[in-house]
Amino acid sequence: MSKDHVSDGVRLSAGIERAWGRRPLPRKGPKPGLDLDAIVAAAVGLAHADGLGAVSMSRVAAMLGVSTMSLYGYLDTKDELLTLMVDHVCGQPPKLDPEQGWRDNLHRWANTLFDRYRRHPWAGQIPPGGVPPTPTQIDWLEEGLRCLSRTSLSDQDRISTVLLLSVFVRAQAALAVDLDLARQAGGDSAEPAPTYGQLLRQLIDHYRYPEVWAAINSGAFDDQAGIKREFTYGLDRILDGLDTLSDQPPTRRSDNA
Repeated sequence: MSKDHVSDGVRLSAGIERAWGRRPLPRKGPKPGLDLDAIVAAAVGLAHADGLGAVSMSRVAAMLGVSTMSLYGYLDTKDELLTLMVDHVCGQPPKLDPEQGWRDNLHRWANTLFDRYRRHPWAGQIPPGGVPPTPTQIDWLEEGLRCLSRTSLSDQDRISTVLLLSVFVRAQAALAVDLDLARQAGGDSAEPAPTYGQLLRQLIDHYRYPEVWAAINSGAFDDQAGIKREFTYGLDRILDGLDTLSDQPPTRRSDNA
């Protein structure tokens, strides 16, 4: 019989079943006291210390003092492990504040997720999808949907909104991490790293790119600490659009689909 759980034709792998508390511990094989949380925590520690490329099943097993095969009593693949590592560092979402409106609650939801991705730079390198949903992913989805529960949006629109925000937050956090790493790389130099505006000034022809040139001269590209401001700007524009959409009658919204 396959080690995958079968329910209604859906196969769930070992790590996902165990993350949801749906598979008992094996009686034989893995070292007593070993559990999924310890495996994920060891992998997260490796990623923090040496980067995502250092994470392998063999290195995690060595950290825990077990054989590599022991881990496969808890996980089917490394992809499962990577997904659960993201779960671990994202943690629980902020709870909805009933005293605030949907916009303020979604703002806090998105900012919390952004900050957690930024604190764990390797997490954004793990591609989403492929592995069935984990409990923490569904916790974030649930809380995002709850933020929109009192709007006139349909269930489909609410789900689409939360997924859109998730993709936006992840992309912006990855950009922030890239900029943070670039600044750190230039931190040991006697001279400060050039701003994006300074680099563009050396590269472009102001006759060919007059609008970009004007933006350079305004200093718009020289805000070294502006990534959070850019994130907030983009988030607010998404929420502005959502505000407009929620004011439309349902029949009109369906016409726009």
